[in-house]
Amino acid sequence: MRLPLRDAARMSILSSEWRCKWLTIPDLVFDEDHLRKRKSPMDHVRIVDGTLWNHFGPIYKFSCNLSNINSKDLSRWIAKLHWNEIKQLILIPKWGLEVVPNTLFYCQGLCYLELYCCKLELHPLLKGFPSLTHLNLRDMYMPEDTLAGLISNCPLLERLTLKGHGSYLKVDAPNLRYLDVRGAFRDIWIESNIPKKLSTTYDHLRYLHIKVDFANLKDILATLCLWRSSPNLNELKIECLLPQEEIKYWDGEEQPDCLLDQLKVVKMVGIFGGLSDLGFVKFILANAPKLETLSFKINERVDSRRPSIFEELLRYRRASPNAQIIYMGTIPFVL
Repeated sequence: MRLPLRDAARMSILSSEWRCKWLTIPDLVFDEDHLRKRKSPMDHVRIVDGTLWNHFGPIYKFSCNLSNINSKDLSRWIAKLHWNEIKQLILIPKWGLEVVPNTLFYCQGLCYLELYCCKLELHPLLKGFPSLTHLNLRDMYMPEDTLAGLISNCPLLERLTLKGHGSYLKVDAPNLRYLDVRGAFRDIWIESNIPKKLSTTYDHLRYLHIKVDFANLKDILATLCLWRSSPNLNELKIECLLPQEEIKYWDGEEQPDCLLDQLKVVKMVGIFGGLSDLGFVKFILANAPKLETLSFKINERVDSRRPSIFEELLRYRRASPNAQIIYMGTIPFVL
């Protein structure tokens, strides 16, 4: 049987046996909207303190959605939760940005962690959570390398939800099954087992600008994953990164099941003219029935091959009878 914490406390008045039982409840949820309205924020903090210090036995879930929480409060609570075998932790301060102390990393048994509007300090020795499978971070203040380090040090991570912004996002999680990223990140690297399709379908996404190394299979699979999740994509711009080797992915027997029904404009920047990037262009032309233009710039390193590259592109089969192939010049070679 599950009761709200307030009702469980009330039951203790009616029964001396219940008075002991409610202090052993393993799931504790403190929500400001369900606490007494006449209580002040400081009273709410004292309620949490009193509940934790009188509690005995394991606490598997602790959820706190209160205003006026400060870092000292979090330090006290985490110290108690650490010794009570905490498995699921949800912290949602309603006022401002609070620092979650690095003692959180002593909670090595955590399986689920959800933090909102916080600044998380990393522990100098403990970098992650060996049992964590679900991580949900929203509007966090964390340097990009700190976030990347946290993710990579959660080896069992299966579900990752991020909301925020930054210059880049790096995801290295070999067991990842669910990825939900919302916000503004200039670059995203996925170094895990890439899902065939994202959990969210981006029906409103019309324009996509990405950088791809066509000699890197993970880059190719990530690109296809984004396409499968963006069925109404109209315009695509791709910057080709310097390939270190060639792969024949696009000429394989099994063609990618990726629909490009709404794609009209493709811009390729920095083509090298190898099997990888030209194979990609061939796939685009053969699978985009509404394509209007495919323009490309060649890396100046291979400018001498410009006529042969252009002629080869013109020979490719086109699903769209109106598709035009346009040469736009060269770009400087950069290592």
